[in-house]
Amino acid sequence: MESLFSRTTVQFIAAYENLNFRIAAEKCFVTQPAITKSIKKIESDYKMKLFDKQGTKMIPTDFADDLYKELLIMRDTANTLRLK
Repeated sequence: MESLFSRTTVQFIAAYENLNFRIAAEKCFVTQPAITKSIKKIESDYKMKLFDKQGTKMIPTDFADDLYKELLIMRDTANTLRLK
């Protein structure tokens, strides 16, 4: 039930799960700059970094790990409600 989530949230989840903005963009049917913009928006809103880069690897921060877990709970709850 992705309609309950903002585009920014859906794109963050894709980036987190794939650890690659290009792949996340393909899965969300947007451009890579759109993913980058969404990630920067979340980072700006929360004043927290979501990913660290080590060479070509993307490493989620502790904040990203926590945010991802909470968003999955919300997504599962939304799906459960939808089935009722």
